[in-house]
Amino acid sequence: MIIYDSKVKRRIRAVAIAVSFCLFTFFFLRYSSPQDTDNRFDLDRLEREFQNPPREFTLMPFWFWNDDLTKEKIASQIADFENHGVYGFTIHPRIGLPEDTGWMSPKLIDAMRFALEEARKRNMFVLLYDEGMYPSGSSAGQVVAEDPSFAARGFIKIDLDPDGTPRDKTIRIGDDWNFVSEYTLPDGGKAAVYDAPSRGVIRGLHYLGDESKQPGEFSPPASDLLNPEAVDAFIRLVYQRFYDEFEDYFRDGVIVGIFTDEPSMMAANLGIIQEEHIRSRVPTEDPLDPDKKCVPVVSWCDDLEDRYREAYGEDLRPHLQSLFTGDDESDKKVRRQFWSLLGELDRERYYGQIRDFCHETPKGPVASG
Repeated sequence: MIIYDSKVKRRIRAVAIAVSFCLFTFFFLRYSSPQDTDNRFDLDRLEREFQNPPREFTLMPFWFWNDDLTKEKIASQIADFENHGVYGFTIHPRIGLPEDTGWMSPKLIDAMRFALEEARKRNMFVLLYDEGMYPSGSSAGQVVAEDPSFAARGFIKIDLDPDGTPRDKTIRIGDDWNFVSEYTLPDGGKAAVYDAPSRGVIRGLHYLGDESKQPGEFSPPASDLLNPEAVDAFIRLVYQRFYDEFEDYFRDGVIVGIFTDEPSMMAANLGIIQEEHIRSRVPTEDPLDPDKKCVPVVSWCDDLEDRYREAYGEDLRPHLQSLFTGDDESDKKVRRQFWSLLGELDRERYYGQIRDFCHETPKGPVASG
């Protein structure tokens, strides 16, 4: 049972009233007849369109591409969509594609082009998906392949022994870890904070090894969505490439947009998922090591301290421990401010840059997701 307080109930009631008003206005404007001086609804038309909605109101289901792609299969499934009153689809490459059908490979692009042409013939609509599996933002590892500094980063907290070495002796401080600060723990010990690669990965398109024997998954590295240059690379590799390959389909309205999905500032290291019921269904190249412990990590970018100071008029560094621990109001305030700022940077640097590309490209894509 879910129990709502009075404030939540009032908000729900206000939203319901607003939605009802919008629906009433929509139906009134759409179905009132200009020739009808009484402005009565055209109920016959309303009934017809509920039974067979105009194509512009079609569903756009995710169409998983997770097997060998042939023209026969593609054409048959598009025909099946149309025969069931579904006049659009979202092409979503998924795990299960053979390795010769890599993300943005000639074979995958050719299959997309064939599907787009079939959609054009049938007066159907298409959304393209901007990633090889998910979450979006890494172009299946191609962003990091271009420049390793574009990999997702984070602030990592390491508890220390009195001699300054990690308490967890399985932790190795990498050459690419940058020391940031040190502070005292409640038990009198010390903790160090490092700026380091998060080692995050996204889910990939291909199974590795024998599929009949619980295969691993291709897990490409996640890119830094708070780095404008990394996001520029992602847009060039995916959005610009789609536009260059399929410009005619954008211009004539077959492609109605590009779908971005669940972008994550650090993605996920599936190797440290503890829940066995999840791990049994998501095998990876990074198996769980029972001798290794999870370490606290939060998202980070090079200019975040400067932006924090600009936004809140105070330095973040003296309060770094509040990102990881503490229940005082001052700790909660730091966390609220920190995560609010990260949300703003994500809006500005990921969604904002995609939006700007779409707006500035003549007859270009519509950003969606």
